[in-house]
Amino acid sequence: MHLNISRSNTFTYAYEHINNLRLDAVLEHLTHQSNHVPNIKLAAVLELDAH
Repeated sequence: MHLNISRSNTFTYAYEHINNLRLDAVLEHLTHQSNHVPNIKLAAVLELDAH
């Protein structure tokens, strides 16, 4: 699985949990973050679907 990981805590958190196959935790975290950074969840889902 290949994701573009930024230096932000959100993507660091997501990357660590993806490595641990905790996609549910990743999506939950991204859902909470989406209030501050729009479209992160959608982008993440599209990236996951692409692979």
